[in-house]
Amino acid sequence: MRFVNAEGQVHCSLVIGKSRVTPAKPVTIPRLELTAATVSAKVGHMLEVEMQLSNLQSMYWKDSKAVLGYIGNEARRFHTFVASRVQLIRDKSTTSAWNYIESEINPADDASRGFDCRGISTSHRWFTGPSFLSKTRDHWPSQAVLEPVTECDPEIKKHATVCATREVVSNSEIIDRLLNYHSSWYELKKSAAWILVLIKQLYNKVKGIQLRGMTEKLTVDELQSAEVAI
Repeated sequence: MRFVNAEGQVHCSLVIGKSRVTPAKPVTIPRLELTAATVSAKVGHMLEVEMQLSNLQSMYWKDSKAVLGYIGNEARRFHTFVASRVQLIRDKSTTSAWNYIESEINPADDASRGFDCRGISTSHRWFTGPSFLSKTRDHWPSQAVLEPVTECDPEIKKHATVCATREVVSNSEIIDRLLNYHSSWYELKKSAAWILVLIKQLYNKVKGIQLRGMTEKLTVDELQSAEVAI
C-alpha cells in the first residue's frame, strides 16, 4: 500500500505476500510468469473488495514483457492455458493498470529466489516495495515500449486453411451413366430405385425415423418411383 498525505509525504508498506511453487511438470517461463500475474490480479481484486477505500487505485508491476504483451493483446487468439488466464486478469483488473519493472528492482523476485531472513529489516524492499514508489511519479521508471504479440509466439493459435474440391455431377449425368451401364430397362429401374432408397434412408436417419431394412426386396412403389425419376 502506498499512502500519500496532504503534505505529499509518502509511506509504503507490505499488506500481503503470496507465492506459488513451480509445478513438477515442465512449464515454460512465460506461462509461469502469467500464472504469477494471475495471482497478483486475484490478490489485488481481493484487497479492493476488503479494504473498501473509495479512492483506492490498483497498479500492477511485472518484469515480463511477454506477459504484458499477452494482457494488452487485442488481435491474436491464444491457446486455452494463456487465454483463460488473460481473461481472468482482465476480469479482475484493467489493462492500463499493468506496468513494466526491471527484474533487478522487483521485490517479488525475493519470494522465488530467497534471501537471508537474518539480514533483513523493516526497511527491506520486501516490506516497503521498490524505492521509486516512495518518490513522486515523475521519478518512476519510464514505461517500456512493448512489442505486439506476433504469429511466431508459441502461445498463438495457428490458423489452418483447408481447400477441398469435389466433382459436381448433375442428374442427367447420373442417368447417362446408368443407361450406359445397364442393358435392360428393368435393371436400370432397379439401380435407380436403390439410389432413391439410399437417399431416403439418409434423410430418415437425420430425422430419427425408423430405417428400412436394406436386405428387403424392392417394392412395387419403389420401382414405380424409380421409373418416374428416370
